[in-house]
Amino acid sequence: MKGYSVQPNKNIFTVYAGLIASGYDLSELNCDTEIYKLLRKVQIKESIVSYFRRARTLSCKVNPYWPRAFLLSLSSLYITEKSPYTYKDFEKLLNHIMNLSQINPKEKNEDLIDWIHQLPSIIEKLQHNAEIQQSWLQFLSVLIEKTKIYDLIVKESYEVVKNNLDVLENDLPEIIIIPNYL
Repeated sequence: MKGYSVQPNKNIFTVYAGLIASGYDLSELNCDTEIYKLLRKVQIKESIVSYFRRARTLSCKVNPYWPRAFLLSLSSLYITEKSPYTYKDFEKLLNHIMNLSQINPKEKNEDLIDWIHQLPSIIEKLQHNAEIQQSWLQFLSVLIEKTKIYDLIVKESYEVVKNNLDVLENDLPEIIIIPNYL
């Protein structure tokens, strides 16, 4: 039984595509240059750009997108991966967010909840954007080679944990690595 996998997540990609289209620049030097350039040029509705601009809070001097960009990524994992995009369990997501101790309690408010609640419809709209779809395909082509490397590293790490801790494979949790170059 293989208890680990390395796989891209289109919802996370779409969130970062929206962030980049709205001015997010923290990934500029760390991701594939061609994909980043494509996403900077994507034409999307101003209402969607405005939605993603709300991720920039300036509450953290090191990362002006903390914690909202993180919360968008987290929230995207609770959304179905095919249309119609909806939350699988919005209450479970809210519970997860409310129990995150690293996020200032003042950030966990009705405005945040309303904003996060809109994410599935935003993802739905972006998934219908041809430029986003083209960027996703290019992202996948870049990821294919790198996934092989990640898969090898995760396999080795998984074996080290299993063997050195003398844990049966069935007792180990499933591990899913989601590479995000954005």
